[in-house]
Formats: sequence, structure tokens, C-alpha cells
Amino acid sequence: MIHDVIVVGAGAAGLYAAALLSSQGADVRLLEATDRVGGRVRTVGFPNGLWANAGAEWINSDHEIVIALAKALNIELVPADGFEAAVVDGYPEPMPPELPGPAGESLASMAAEITSLDEPWNDPALRSLDQLNAVTWLTSLGMTPRDYQLAYAMLRGENMIEPAALSLAYLAVIARGEDDDRGWRVRHGTEALTDALAALLPSNVVRTGATVAAIHDRPHGVTVDCQEISLDARSVVLTAPPPALRRIQLPDRVVLPSLQTGSGGKVLVPYRDRPWERSEFPRTHREPNLDFIYHNAPQQSADGVVLTAYASQPLTTAHAVTAFERWYGESPSAESIDVRWHEMPSYGCTYSAPQPGYLDTLRAHRAMNGPVLFAGEHTEIVSGYVNSALMSAQRVASQLLGYEIGGPEILSPRVQRGRAKAADRIDEASR
Repeated sequence: MIHDVIVVGAGAAGLYAAALLSSQGADVRLLEATDRVGGRVRTVGFPNGLWANAGAEWINSDHEIVIALAKALNIELVPADGFEAAVVDGYPEPMPPELPGPAGESLASMAAEITSLDEPWNDPALRSLDQLNAVTWLTSLGMTPRDYQLAYAMLRGENMIEPAALSLAYLAVIARGEDDDRGWRVRHGTEALTDALAALLPSNVVRTGATVAAIHDRPHGVTVDCQEISLDARSVVLTAPPPALRRIQLPDRVVLPSLQTGSGGKVLVPYRDRPWERSEFPRTHREPNLDFIYHNAPQQSADGVVLTAYASQPLTTAHAVTAFERWYGESPSAESIDVRWHEMPSYGCTYSAPQPGYLDTLRAHRAMNGPVLFAGEHTEIVSGYVNSALMSAQRVASQLLGYEIGGPEILSPRVQRGRAKAADRIDEASR
């Protein structure tokens, strides 16, 4: 049997691509190496009913696709309020809405010079900025030592990599989209989005525990080899993170674009109350390997809170808990949960962290055609978000279908019921 499309990776991009293609009548199979769907979107629970986002969490005001998808699937979004602090030189400090001192103004000025994001590799301003890294730029601004340290800490924490490895063009692109500082979270955890997408798919579409080993060119398209099965399809969409894709044998003509990714994770520490309310920004202990600390999922109704240690540097659970105890004088109410995405073979990273020269990498991802296509957060001009993953899925689905697909609204229960009724009428007419 030859399927229309095989999607590799059941994270947000893979699930959304499969749902969009299936909604248009395509015969799709979705292969996932792990035993669960959702990818780096994951909601974890504690014994007392508390829960926390272990992966993707933040939705910005300009993330139009994820906001529209939540609306289409009747998933509630709530303001992203709650305690948040940057850790500068090992101590928690207030988190400003933008980079401090002249850094924020400089980024805004560079962002204003961008003419188009449709083909960013052809934008003169971005091409120039893509030759520079973030540290070279910060050093040129003549910032005060304190502002420099804060800006450095914010860039490292937000991108999960040292700023010297970050493209200045990428920072300018992000600044271009930040029209306000509002943000959102999914009320019952981000995994509610991926679970809802998975629920739209017929039971025979998704196969977990299916690690793809190789993809071969065939006259009909491709053959996708897993350890236990081989599937044939006209096209394959690769949505897995770059480190995972590097373990797949691809056809010789397919060159996997080189892309840098971040490392690190979260230590999720539960408490009975809000220990930071006693002293938000203490200086009683220094923990240099922390980047951010924040209140995870403050909208939940369960008793207690989850304080998150967010780190791109090596950080043990013991170090995070010790830092919190010395800062806030309280022990956790239950065992902490440590999630390190870069140590999990099926992911191998937190998310992409575009290096200088990334515009050419982005163009290489987009230039792929024929039976092998790339999607995932790492293939978009703004990466690292659920919205980025959804954008890539919508782009690739449109490319495969040969027309611009409508977007999340076509997945709403009302539209799907209409499609089912139409299918029934077509079936009856064919008898």
C-alpha cells in the first residue's frame, strides 16, 4: 500500500501537519519514536494534584496560529502572569519586559530596517546582521556592567545557548514581532493542545514506538524503514528535531541543513505556598548555573505552586532545590521533577538556537522539494515556539496539497462535523 504522506515525529508540527492533511482527505501515517505524542510539549503531574509544563509553555501575542488553534479546539488560554526573575551572576533579579539599557533600543532600530520576512535570506538588513553574533553587538553598545550582565543572562536563558553563538539577525527578527509584552498560557497545560490534535486523527494514523532508521527514494516516492515495519508513501515530512534527524539515513540527494540547537531544561520544584513572596530577590546564596526562575502554571486550581529552575548550564536537581531553600527558606512539598530535553535521544535538544549564517540554513530547509520535506520549529524564521512548529506544518501541508490551506479553523468541531456529513452524502450517492 502506498500512503499519500508519512509524517515523522508526533510533536506539535507533526500532529498539526497530519491533522491538516487528513482533514483534506489525504491518507496519512504519523510515526513517533517514543511511547507518547506531543514531543517537547509535555505536562507533568505531582502526587498532590499539582501539575507543570515540562516543555513548551509560552504563547506570545503575535502567535496567531496557536491562538487560532486554541479557539478552534475550544482550549482556553489565560494571561501568562506570575512571578518571574532572571538570575544574574548567580542571584535572582527582576525580569524587565525587554533587554536593558541601549540594547532594547538598538534591537528595535534594527528590526525597523527589516523589509520582509517572506524571504528573509534576501533582506539586505538581515543579511548584514546575520554575519554578527550577539556578544559582538552587546560589547559595541557601551553598556554599564550591570546592564550587560542582565542582557547576557536574558539572551542565554531565552535561547538556551551562549550569546556568542547567536545570530544578531535572529534577535532582530524576534524584536520585529514583539508589539507588546502580553503573553498567554494554556489553562490546563500546553499538552492539552497536542492531545486535542491527536484526538482528531483516526486511530490507525498514529504509530508510537516507531523509530525511523532510514528513508529510501523509490519510483513512487519513498520507503520509510523502522525497526519493525516499512511503509511506502508519495511524500515524507520530517518534523523531528535536528539531533534526532541526524540519526536517520537519508537519500544521498537530501542534505540535512546544519542548525545549532540549545541544551538544558527545567527543574520543577513543588511547594505548599509561594515562598518567593517572603523575599523575591534575595542575595543569600549564589547559583551561577541558573538562568531564570518562575512560577510554572500559576492558573491551576490545585493547592500549592511549582517553582521552576530554568537552566542552559549543567544544573542538578539538588543544586536547584538548595538554591531555592537558601533564597526562600522553605523545603519542597514533594519530590522535584527534572526534565533535560537535550539528554533524551528522541529529541537531543531544547529548541533551535540560530547561529550566524542561519538565513542560509533556513533557505536550505525551504528549498527542499520532491518527496522529502522538512517541518518543525527549527524550520521557521522565528523558532523555538509551538507557534513556530504550527507555522511550519501549515506551510508544508499547503505545499503538499498544492493550495493554501485555511488554517486552524478547518479543524474546529463544527467544520469537521460538516465534513463528516458531506462524506456520508458522497458515500450514499456512490451506492
